[in-house]
Amino acid sequence: MEDFLYCMEGIPGQYIVPEEKNASTGRWRFSVDDSLDLSMKALIKKMLPLCEDFAIVAAFRQEKSAYAWGMVNHALCAAMRELMKGHLLQVCQLEEQLLTGELTLHKLWSQVQSTAASLQLLASIATLVTKGQCKGGAVLSILHEQTIESVGNPRKQEVCYYLTQAACIPYFELLEKWIYKGIISDPYYEFAVEEDESVQREKLQQDYNDAYWDQRYTIRQDRLPVFLEKVADKLLSTGKYLNVIRQCGCDVNCPAAGQIVYTMKEREYAEQIETAYNFASKMLLDLLMREKDLMGRLRSVKHYFLLDQADFMEQFLDIADAELEQNVYDVNPTRLESLLELSLRTSISNIDPYKDELRVELLPFDLVSMLFKVITIETKLEEVYKKEKEDLRGLTGIEAFSFDYCVEWPVSLILSRKVLTNYQLLFRHLFYAKHVERRLSSGIMEYKRGVLRLPFHALRHRMLHFVQNLQYYMMLEVIEPSWQELSSKMQQVTNVDDVLKLHNEFLSSCLKDCMLTDPELLDVGHKMLVQCVRFSNFLQVVTDERGDAGKMLRRFDSKFSNLLLALLNKITNTASYHLNLRNLVYRLDFNGFYTEKLEHLTAEKSMRSERDSSGI
Repeated sequence: MEDFLYCMEGIPGQYIVPEEKNASTGRWRFSVDDSLDLSMKALIKKMLPLCEDFAIVAAFRQEKSAYAWGMVNHALCAAMRELMKGHLLQVCQLEEQLLTGELTLHKLWSQVQSTAASLQLLASIATLVTKGQCKGGAVLSILHEQTIESVGNPRKQEVCYYLTQAACIPYFELLEKWIYKGIISDPYYEFAVEEDESVQREKLQQDYNDAYWDQRYTIRQDRLPVFLEKVADKLLSTGKYLNVIRQCGCDVNCPAAGQIVYTMKEREYAEQIETAYNFASKMLLDLLMREKDLMGRLRSVKHYFLLDQADFMEQFLDIADAELEQNVYDVNPTRLESLLELSLRTSISNIDPYKDELRVELLPFDLVSMLFKVITIETKLEEVYKKEKEDLRGLTGIEAFSFDYCVEWPVSLILSRKVLTNYQLLFRHLFYAKHVERRLSSGIMEYKRGVLRLPFHALRHRMLHFVQNLQYYMMLEVIEPSWQELSSKMQQVTNVDDVLKLHNEFLSSCLKDCMLTDPELLDVGHKMLVQCVRFSNFLQVVTDERGDAGKMLRRFDSKFSNLLLALLNKITNTASYHLNLRNLVYRLDFNGFYTEKLEHLTAEKSMRSERDSSGI
């Protein structure tokens, strides 16, 4: 009996000795001396699991008390130590009875039953945590599941509830700092929200691939307790909102801040986190909308990049046309900046408080190349395309010209480099179309005599009709309706995530309906604009309206007509995916002239294919 009491305290005895640890079960083995009486030996073997459980708990406490295992495991070990005090007190009482001669083996067996169940429960929890190498939220998940499973066994549930409540204290302290202050202080990597310090907010204005909002703070599912899984998204967003507010230098004092205590009623966690979430989302939204005037900045970006108030652009092109017609190597960016500032200050844009944020940028590639670069980002072709050197010898200032826009934190969350790149795609498309329209409109036709005067005018007007209707379609039927829808929905948003979603949907819709997500459509459309510019250049130098001029006219006419037919054909074939593009077809083919040509060409192709198949 003395040996057994020693083993109950983790001390080897003379007749009962611990052997090696079972690797599969994690339990210690004890051997009993063969010299003992068989009946006594059988009874002792019944009581040995109690010693094994104590050994497991003792080893667990010793291992998990190390700093590396985190504060949750430390708190769990402390709670186990408190529960083990009752066991050790009972051992002391049994030793006193043994010294006075009042203890028998059967009496010992009877008295240890009261603590055996609790010790067995502690050992099973210790085994689960050890096997899973768990820490932080994973430990709390095990404890919570054990608490739920113990419903119907009051004593077992009481022990599990006590352990879970004690282990949750350090975790909930981290949680409170996060949802009430937006602060992460997690030295042992236990908390469900992980901070990636390599993702810096400064990269928002530099790196197209930067995803600060999505990657700076993320949920680690292996550290998320099961009783917080339903509110994980709001838990993450709440701290992110408050963190942004803190980085803006504002004080964060949540009026509903209170201590979070473990309970089996998950609804109580949801209510506390929901309250903190509502406070954080409202505070950040007010900061962006009121103090930082987000809608005012978006309107400013729309004025410049989407040519909403383009009177400044007419003035700019008038005074900068000669500079932009040069090769991009010869263009002086400083001069362009000065001319742009002059245009802004002598137009309606002068009342815009954010006009000084606009910058001139000369990109080393044309629109089609830029679109290809964007499409191939994060694909296998990206590295291949990066290695190709851009040939700037044939690139003019008009083709390289673009705007850039400077924004500060936290507006850079909305107007990140990726978003501004999409705005640049739209601007370059609109700007080049505006340039082509100016070239065609300003071309002076001096053919007052001869038979070629009317054909030259006819082709010029066909080109002008295409360019103007392309602009009207993009401005009035794509951008403006999408902007009105965005403005309406922005008045009803309740959090920043909705703002990001709505703004990205607005840009995606504009890019798609302006043919900037389909390289084939854009390529044909861009070739048509280039053809218009070449025809305009041809009109400036042609002197003889006979001979070669007639041939060139027919060549331009044929090329333009074929490209227009190809564009209409592609739009018609993809109309199910680009429904708004049907409006462009109606504008360009208002009298059905090109539709008849397309039907005729389709019929010819069908007949040729039938003849080829019959010949085979």
